[in-house]
Amino acid sequence: MRRAQWRSNLSALEVLEMCTPQEEDFVPDFATRIAARLSITPHQATAMAMDAYQLSLCPNLAKVVRTGYYPITMVRKILSLIATVTEPHLTDVESDICAMLRPSHPNQQLPTTKGMTYRIKKIIEKHQPIARPLDEGEERKTNGSVRHAGPEISFDQSNDARTRVLIDLPKLDGIELEKLVRAAAAKYECTQAEAFLRIVREHTDVRITLNLYKNTADPTEDLFAEGSWLPKAVGEEWMPRITHLAAPGFAEAQGYAPTEAIKAALAGRDGGCRAPHCSVPPHRCDVDHVRRYDHEDPAAGGPTNTDNLHLLCRYHHKQKTAGQWDVELRPDGSEAWTSVGDGHQVVTVPHGPLGRETFQFRHLRRAKAVKLHNLLTIMPPEGEPTLDLHLAVATVQTEELDLDFEETLPF
Repeated sequence: MRRAQWRSNLSALEVLEMCTPQEEDFVPDFATRIAARLSITPHQATAMAMDAYQLSLCPNLAKVVRTGYYPITMVRKILSLIATVTEPHLTDVESDICAMLRPSHPNQQLPTTKGMTYRIKKIIEKHQPIARPLDEGEERKTNGSVRHAGPEISFDQSNDARTRVLIDLPKLDGIELEKLVRAAAAKYECTQAEAFLRIVREHTDVRITLNLYKNTADPTEDLFAEGSWLPKAVGEEWMPRITHLAAPGFAEAQGYAPTEAIKAALAGRDGGCRAPHCSVPPHRCDVDHVRRYDHEDPAAGGPTNTDNLHLLCRYHHKQKTAGQWDVELRPDGSEAWTSVGDGHQVVTVPHGPLGRETFQFRHLRRAKAVKLHNLLTIMPPEGEPTLDLHLAVATVQTEELDLDFEETLPF
């Protein structure tokens, strides 16, 4: 299957590169020819030609994707993200992207589209900030700053019997609302829709926790919250709501149930479900024992600590519990997932801000830190703070009652 996927990736890439136009080609004429040959619309043909042209400007990236390891959808997503980057910045952006795509473990899974998009945007922001693609809901102002859209709500009264309500919220506000609704539904044993109405009518008494992760020594870094990196402007809005501070690390508990400190450390390390090719965010995941917990003899089973716990969505939690996968959590935080059915193995790496590092990565990071420190000492940008790599987790709580509302599995 892997060989077939490899051939499919190369075949799709070959078709894309065959759509590469010359600089002097006229867009409508070229797109019409491509559309006729591939039986696609002129709009689709134009998009393919633009992506192919962008790839021709990035020879090193082209070499990487010609390995056949990357699906065409991922390749085209990369090309669309860097389409606005210009020389001389394009060479540096291309180099950093190639380094990002290079796996650090054998059989390592591909990055998720969400994680890859964020990292590429940060690379572009580093080299050519004005070329960074806008996120959904962002609007760039005339002075170069970015404004983020606030909450929106609309009511559709076209049906005589029902009202359709559409709410569009910033990411973290939406997660806060979802957690409140889930907690209220569990406490009052009602549907989530009924729970939402109880919240609107102020008939609830629940509390939820949002874990925010921030490099406290470098205020320029983004805020990580519930599986997403928040833009600086959005993060600044949430910082005043912080109620508790902690420096998460190794944590353990007696018994089966993990503590809030353990949950916060796992969310910050894993960043979401650790199963291959899954991107379910932390607040929708279960805490799972990698080595099964022995309820009859706890000392004989897997301990309840961060070295033996990880986050899994409910679907992959049930698959692992059913014995369809064997999972090994390694000291560097990576996980080896081995299929019980056919023996193939996939390695996943943590993508949260607290992901653990090996001595090799630590050595490289410290070398980069020294070089950066010396560079800033020689020519410090105005107002730039001293960089540090310590991380802290901030807990944001709503008012009212603490409640554990998540359904649990036996392992």
